[in-house]
Amino acid sequence: MSKQAIELWEAWIDLQYADEDSKGTLFVWGEVCVGNSLSEPVLVKRKVQGSAPTHLYLEVVPYILEKDGRVTEARYSEPLQQIDQYTRIIVCSGEEVLVEIDNIELLD
Repeated sequence: MSKQAIELWEAWIDLQYADEDSKGTLFVWGEVCVGNSLSEPVLVKRKVQGSAPTHLYLEVVPYILEKDGRVTEARYSEPLQQIDQYTRIIVCSGEEVLVEIDNIELLD
């Protein structure tokens, strides 16, 4: 996957989305190039054996990434039990790592 196909990725924890079951909500947002496909990709949590528990792996589904064409958004959210639950977010497409996010902003 070329870096040209990856436009922008962001991750933040919104503390205003806290309730009695969570301390806040993690949001991950990114842009991916899907060529001429009309499909809207989503980010799905992926379990990776042997990975650190503080690393969140997300996979772009469906696997339709292209180098040129239409750019669209992919999103993910998850209520968090702890604010420091994740220290790194890894976004993959198949076996390929698209981006690693180490800076997760806190918004209150």
